[in-house]
Amino acid sequence: MQLFSMINLLIFILPIVLILGFLFYLARYMKRAEARADEKIIIEKENIENQKEQINALNKIKERIVHIEKILDETN
Repeated sequence: MQLFSMINLLIFILPIVLILGFLFYLARYMKRAEARADEKIIIEKENIENQKEQINALNKIKERIVHIEKILDETN
């Protein structure tokens, strides 16, 4: 008789344990996904800063080239 009551209790508790386990796993997955997303945002911000620096360097080079062209035009 006790065996059947234990089985009934197990049948009642098992779905609850499975649901809680799934929710725990889901929460861990979401936390990891959020951490990865934060890392991607940081990397993207760094890339944007690098691109801005590259654009500024290219603009300075362009200004120098234009200045050199003007000097060359004046000498001819």
